[in-house]
Amino acid sequence: MNLKELRERFFTVLENKFDKEEIRSFFNQLVKESCGFKSHEIALNLNFTLDAAGEALLINQLSQLQDNTPIQYILGKVEFYGLNFRVTPDVLIPRPETEELVSWAIQDYKQRSHLQIVDVGTGSGCIAICLAKNLNESKIEAIDISEGALNIASHNAIMNKCEVKFMEGDVLNFEDSDFYSTLGMYDIIISNPPYVRLSEKSQMRPNVVDYEPHTALFVEDNDPLIFYKRIMD
Repeated sequence: MNLKELRERFFTVLENKFDKEEIRSFFNQLVKESCGFKSHEIALNLNFTLDAAGEALLINQLSQLQDNTPIQYILGKVEFYGLNFRVTPDVLIPRPETEELVSWAIQDYKQRSHLQIVDVGTGSGCIAICLAKNLNESKIEAIDISEGALNIASHNAIMNKCEVKFMEGDVLNFEDSDFYSTLGMYDIIISNPPYVRLSEKSQMRPNVVDYEPHTALFVEDNDPLIFYKRIMD
């Protein structure tokens, strides 16, 4: 199978799930990653014939897309604020709105150094790591309830060559966490906590509900701001 035939298969299989531009983007990202082509080279090499292993890989990835697996999980990575991050279903996929939060913090504090910062509910570590890379000589701590997420975040810190202290703990039960007594005074307390009400789950796309960690997404309907209140406390 060549790339032109494979592209046609992508459009046929996914046409009822995504619009054409999304499908084209998925195809280009996956081919770029597996074949080593640059983005502008794909259209010029549609007659390129895949070997058996390459064809099997891309067909498998197409099947994952058909099952609503987010492409970030298929690729195992995402770019965020100019840096690369590993992502798995243990962590929420970083959103552009979170980039805005990071940018806001950096703009407000870029003239200062030796800041004390804590990121609550760090997930992939994207917020903490970007602040560590952009705020000079700051001490960054990051907390999450998920051991799996902390493993991914630690990997991302090493990959991006920055120092962040990661700690396991439950923001809703800080007093029961081993590190509670060690928490200090902070210049910045930053977080992108869960805020989507459970009643809104039915309105969300399957690629979010079926794959991303619910502990990072949902809150009870009767207290949707519970994490914000606890963090302020």
